[in-house]
Amino acid sequence: MFKNRMFLTGLGVGIMIGALLLQLMLIGERSEASLGERLGSGAEEKVYTQRELDDAIAAERAAAQGAAAPSDSAKAGGEAGKPEADDADGKEQGTSTETPKPSPNDATSPPPQTEAPSKDEPPLERVVQIEGGMNLTQTAKRLADAGVIDKQASLIAEMKRKNKRVRAGYFLFTGQPELADVVRTITGQPLTKEEREELAKRGVE
Repeated sequence: MFKNRMFLTGLGVGIMIGALLLQLMLIGERSEASLGERLGSGAEEKVYTQRELDDAIAAERAAAQGAAAPSDSAKAGGEAGKPEADDADGKEQGTSTETPKPSPNDATSPPPQTEAPSKDEPPLERVVQIEGGMNLTQTAKRLADAGVIDKQASLIAEMKRKNKRVRAGYFLFTGQPELADVVRTITGQPLTKEEREELAKRGVE
């Protein structure tokens, strides 16, 4: 019984050692493979020396200067030809420009006559009759038809606000009176017969 146990123990230890060795072999093979790949890729890269780099930079600069030289010469030629064109334009302008000579008639011509301002026309005078029994609306319409007021509603509102009554008779309106002047006139003293006759002589009816 004791011999079998020793045998099994040794067998187990041997199997474990063999597995460890196998694992170590696999790890070594993988390390060699990866190292070989790195070395192979590094071998493919080309390494330049400092002298080769300097020669390549100098060649690129020379090519760039050679390409810029034709454009500079063309630009210089264009600028050189431009003053000649400007001189030609200046000569043409100088020959075509003429100084206008004053005419002898200009000095003796009389100044333009200005029309004298016309005198202000007298304001328009109108006589409006307000008949007895006319209400406020009819009175406002009569004044609007005569051209004394513009808005009938404004006169009606102002009369109601002041609580005044329209008087019957003939009333004189001069120009375009204010609303307050219209109210004062139609609520005041109407024209007398003599005043109406005097206005009729002047053509105001």
